[in-house]
Amino acid sequence: MYMYCLTHIHIDRAAATCKLVEKYGALVYVHPRGVKHLINPEKLWRASLEVLKEEAIAIGKPEPIPHDKVVGIKDGECIKLDNEVMCFIYTPGHAPHHQVILWKKREVVFTGDAAGGYVASIDAVLPVSPPPVKIHSYLDSLVKILGLEPRIIAFAHSGVAEEATKLVRRHGAQMVKWLEVSSHICRA
Repeated sequence: MYMYCLTHIHIDRAAATCKLVEKYGALVYVHPRGVKHLINPEKLWRASLEVLKEEAIAIGKPEPIPHDKVVGIKDGECIKLDNEVMCFIYTPGHAPHHQVILWKKREVVFTGDAAGGYVASIDAVLPVSPPPVKIHSYLDSLVKILGLEPRIIAFAHSGVAEEATKLVRRHGAQMVKWLEVSSHICRA
């Protein structure tokens, strides 16, 4: 059985999901709030066009996925595939339907866009969440990720890195500083 596990349904993650379902018969696991948008992606597409404009057009309009191929998976639920267990942890902030996926046996957390992106060549973690990021939810989600005690972090945009907790802590400090600077600018 093929599975496709989505951290969230933004089109840079989910636009080609229908193709995977068609080719492999995959089941798609997603946060329950994302299910209706995969089955009927019209609202997702309109929002993507509004925010991303030409980039959305370049990525392409998502196609609907048959409802029997989409599984809503709740916070803390785990799925087993052979001897492996994947657990889904609700991590809003970047998106209200965002979740990270913990591969328990390997101590790997797939963070989607919940923990920034890592540029190994300069050892930098960079924000990947454009406004309107829900900063307090985002920071709470980073705390949740730390609580998973991952050894390895798999960033959506930039590969895999060890020292996961160090990188998540660094990104959290960066986001707190971003909040402080933003608050200061808004008061000025």
